[in-house]
Amino acid sequence: MNLKIILLVASFVITILGAILYFSFFSPPQVGSATHDAAIIDGLSEDFPNPKLINDMKHLLEKAGYRVTIFNGSDVSVEFFRKLLTMGYSLIIMRVHGEKNTTADGLVYRFRNIRRTLRREEV
Repeated sequence: MNLKIILLVASFVITILGAILYFSFFSPPQVGSATHDAAIIDGLSEDFPNPKLINDMKHLLEKAGYRVTIFNGSDVSVEFFRKLLTMGYSLIIMRVHGEKNTTADGLVYRFRNIRRTLRREEV
């Protein structure tokens, strides 16, 4: 494997574990309060499975007092992401891929089109 890819994957995993630890220590559910819900969205589970990472994250979250739901593969769709914010999760961890874009304005262009599309659907 290319060293660049290894470093990218390592930094991604460290970032996710850091986020879990941060939220575990700085905003854990209070004793006697309602359980906080966490969602782990593994959009890469079919093409690049990593069950150890998902199980480790789930274990850490449960140890911190979260009730964890894992969404895999075909569960992760555009419709799912549209409804995600209404599902009541206090913590959302996403393991998804991105697209490499070589033009600086390409990303802005895509977001404008998404925003336009969503506005049309709301009407």
